[in-house]
Amino acid sequence: MSTADVRARNRFQRLWSQISERYEGLLPHQKAYVNAVVSFAIYWLLKPLEWEINQVFFAFAVCSWAMAVASDLLAFYKKFAESTLGRLLLVVTVGFGTNAAIAMAAQVVNDLVGIDPSRFTHTIAFVSMYSGLTLVFVAMSVLFVLGMGLVFLYLILNWTNDEKTISVLIPWYRPAELIPYKRLTATFQVTSFLILCGLAYSSVKNDQVRYTNFVKNSAEWFLYNVEMYQKAPCALGADQRVAFLDNGQVLIASKAGERITFAVQACVAEG
Repeated sequence: MSTADVRARNRFQRLWSQISERYEGLLPHQKAYVNAVVSFAIYWLLKPLEWEINQVFFAFAVCSWAMAVASDLLAFYKKFAESTLGRLLLVVTVGFGTNAAIAMAAQVVNDLVGIDPSRFTHTIAFVSMYSGLTLVFVAMSVLFVLGMGLVFLYLILNWTNDEKTISVLIPWYRPAELIPYKRLTATFQVTSFLILCGLAYSSVKNDQVRYTNFVKNSAEWFLYNVEMYQKAPCALGADQRVAFLDNGQVLIASKAGERITFAVQACVAEG
């Protein structure tokens, strides 16, 4: 091996050693961000070649980014829940969100059957899970539109080295533990949060009608298959099911293909 080749190999080994040492000094969520950036870079470089393995790099990049964002959100939740005010806000948020989701689910059930939806508590509970997801997306959309000021403040806190100045501007500020590459990490965190909220905003804006139809179809399926019965004192047609109401009235569900319709009628025993 020539002297030039030896020198090149030694330089590469030193460079690789330095990169490995710095990588090992990162926190787990920082490593995930690095993995995502490197994988995305390889994906874009290889994209013109249209190799199948390129999709592996893309999937790994997305998974790494998702793990980093999840880690940041869990860390934020932990810090937020440590304070009394944070716990109070969590209780209020969960209470309001739960009641709102149940109320929205009840509206969906009422729109289907046209009667008091409280008779179908299992369906309301089932649909409220979808309603809760809708509320989360709406909340993230609001944060995307109104949260720019908070994002700016977060960047200031992480890019400013003068802790005394920050403590004057924000009396409740407490210096956080030192982390490597704090500014760069904060920038990636803010960018990732905006991307996540932007995706939620786009989903709410563009896919609302389709998601609403999906929730309605899911409610129909659950109500028909879980909360209604196949036998009644009166005669039922093929693929019909019944839910019993008061004063001899029943709710009849008729299935034709993928479509399910509901109607209230009297149920008189045969004979």
